[in-house]
Formats: sequence, C-alpha cells, structure tokens
Amino acid sequence: MKTGKGDGLFPMFITDDRIYFTAYSAKPLTYEYKSLFIHANHDIHFDGDLALLGQYHFCRVRGYSSGPVFDQAELNGTLPYVDLANSSLQNIQKILHSRCQILVDDKNVVAYLLKRLGQSDQLSLLVDLERIPSHMGFSKFGHASDLVKRFDEAHQAMIQDGTIDNILSHYLGKMIQQQ
Repeated sequence: MKTGKGDGLFPMFITDDRIYFTAYSAKPLTYEYKSLFIHANHDIHFDGDLALLGQYHFCRVRGYSSGPVFDQAELNGTLPYVDLANSSLQNIQKILHSRCQILVDDKNVVAYLLKRLGQSDQLSLLVDLERIPSHMGFSKFGHASDLVKRFDEAHQAMIQDGTIDNILSHYLGKMIQQQ
C-alpha cells in the first residue's frame, strides 16, 4: 500500500499514519464490534461497568486487542479471570462447554462461526463495547487512484438494492449487524 504495489486492502481502519498513503472508501464496508457474549441460558447482566463483571471467567483470542475499554480493564486487574485461546472457534467451543462464562470477540466473527456450527441460538449478545468502522483502503500510489470513486459508487448501489444486507444475512444469520 505504501508504495503502490498493492492496490487495495480490507479491512482498513482509519489511522493518522495511514492517511498519507491510503485513500478510504466514503462509507465503511462493515463494522468491527468488540462484543461480550454469554451462554443463552445464563443470567448475567451488564450495566455499563466492567468492574461488576470481575467475578466471571472471560475468554478471548490471544494476541488481539479486545478494544481499549476491555484491554485496560484486563491490564489493571479489574477483570482477573481472562483465559486466552488461539482462535475465536476455540473460545466458542469453550463457552459452549461452560469453560468460560463471557466470550469477548468480534460480533460478526462469532455470528458467522455460530451459524457454521449450527449453534446460533446457544449464545446471547450481552453488549457491544465498541463499534469500529472498517473501510476499504486503496493505495494513493500506483494504479489504484481511480478505484475509490468506482468502488464507492458500486458499494452505494449494493446498499440501496439490498445486496449488502443479503450477504450479511447469509453469512451472519440472526446476529446480523446493522449498517
């Protein structure tokens, strides 16, 4: 992207250091949700204060940020029981088998994996902690400079004719995100 050897990349989050070499789509292609899930038959409530969930066992993916709010609560000891796994699928298996009580992950990833496993009704969304826009990014160098406008036009048409909603519904099922 920085040199123009790659035309585009998804997902791209808008950051100060990337604006020098990246042209972004006008609208986010999707959103990344940092979310908390519980087993559907558990009675856990969230009132906005993560400290009140400190007695529960969380599971999340190793090496990924769960967003500044959750990461800080884990770092400062507010959430002392956080178990790490190598993948979202491993964590879903853990919560389905009661090896953790709250799953922290991207809502769309969880929805896709639950649908693939035929287990969409087994977890409930407790809360979306964060909603981060995810854009299509195009290199400002090389051959991609004219792609942004064409991409934006096609993307808008897909939103208006329902194609985007149909794709999301197909892959995410019940937990479809809202654009």
